[in-house]
Amino acid sequence: MHIISTKTLNGHTETVNSVFAINNNIISGSDDNSIKILDINTAKCINTLNGHTSVVNSVFATNNIIISGSQDKSIKIWDINTAKCINTLYGHTSYVISVFAINNFIISGSWDRSIKIWDIKTGKCINTLNGHTNWVSSVFAINNIIISGSKDKSIKIWDIKTGKCINTLNSHTDCVNSVFAFDNKIVSCCSGGTIKMTEYITNEQIFTALCCMWKLGYPNEIIHETFKWLGINTYA
Repeated sequence: MHIISTKTLNGHTETVNSVFAINNNIISGSDDNSIKILDINTAKCINTLNGHTSVVNSVFATNNIIISGSQDKSIKIWDINTAKCINTLYGHTSYVISVFAINNFIISGSWDRSIKIWDIKTGKCINTLNGHTNWVSSVFAINNIIISGSKDKSIKIWDIKTGKCINTLNSHTDCVNSVFAFDNKIVSCCSGGTIKMTEYITNEQIFTALCCMWKLGYPNEIIHETFKWLGINTYA
């Protein structure tokens, strides 16, 4: 599969840390403390959201709202149409690294090693999940579970209703940078250059891929078959 860049979107003055797409908009968060709303079709900036006093690490959008997490320790909720800040959530004692939303909940992961569950409507913290021994780099939610990845090299699975940790996966050998889930499977990547797919009910490791396979001199057939598991056709 050959991916070709069709547009380049400019506007931020510092590193872009997070992007999210919803409808015809791209949302971006940057080291310049701002969030931008960009039109996918025209590549033009529609609006710039200012309000955070430090780096914006993570952005997420759902329905008509944008959620942002920042190194100023806050989470902001914005109206995507008016670009106004609706609410600011405080509770983390260090940088907010990752934000996610599901149903009426906001999930946030922080440098303070905790995960918080917030009510979108009231802005109140419903629960704080502790268990990671280093900062939380990524959070994701599906159905009634939260999945978190951490600098402590582990992935934790939590019950969104009770806040209890129901499973811990320790297959990575470095900081877990990102987690994603579909069906009963978790896809995760770490600083060591590996992508893993794990069945989170049975803990069965379905798949491991080395992103640096070409550099390591793996035979082409192994590389092609490995990426085929991820739905990437490298023969194209």
